[in-house]
Amino acid sequence: MDEACCPKCGVPLYPFQFKHTPDVTLDACPRCKGIWADDRELAAIAQRMQLAGHAAAGPSDVRHKVRHAVAFMQRFPCPACGEANPASALVCWQCGTRLRGRRGALMCPRCDSCLCCKPADGSDLDLDDARVDHCEDCGGIWLDEDALSALMTLSASWLEAWQAHLSAASRSRAIAHAHHILCPLCHVTLEERLFGEGADVYVERCTSCRGMWLDRGELVVVKRCSIQQDVWRNCD
Repeated sequence: MDEACCPKCGVPLYPFQFKHTPDVTLDACPRCKGIWADDRELAAIAQRMQLAGHAAAGPSDVRHKVRHAVAFMQRFPCPACGEANPASALVCWQCGTRLRGRRGALMCPRCDSCLCCKPADGSDLDLDDARVDHCEDCGGIWLDEDALSALMTLSASWLEAWQAHLSAASRSRAIAHAHHILCPLCHVTLEERLFGEGADVYVERCTSCRGMWLDRGELVVVKRCSIQQDVWRNCD
């Protein structure tokens, strides 16, 4: 069997395993630090993450396998013991500490680009423990479970200005609807749900981690609906 070489550098790859998954062997390049995973390894990663509870069971097509691999290879340290964990891990593999929040790159539910956790205009967005990520390609926004409530406390004018920055920074003017919208943490298809009573606004929600996806322009619409619902409640 011929020795596998890096497709970028042309040097021989070497096998290695992450400490949190010694049963999954990958190949790495000593020069560019790239990691090579074939279809068999991608399938093993997806199965390993599902068994560990890091991702819900779902289809096993190429798109799902690649997203599982990205979450698997992106790591961050446990705040209790310091051991590295996959970006999508719910608990530390070493000490069992619950991992609040996440680190590393997440993939856009809509277009599969890497999400960015910084506001497009560079301003500070202080939402305590809640986190908001946006896609610089399609302009959509991914919200943690508690992030929407935190955003709704901000003024409509601030949200409109921020959304304008997101739209101006996005590199794609069209939003692709050709495939399912996948949760960046659980990699399952998000469910479309009606936002509030009497409002013709739909958002995508993950039934596993309860995160929410808003396409470009929907944040301000949701804020207006929230204000209108508050008015209706005060009139009752």
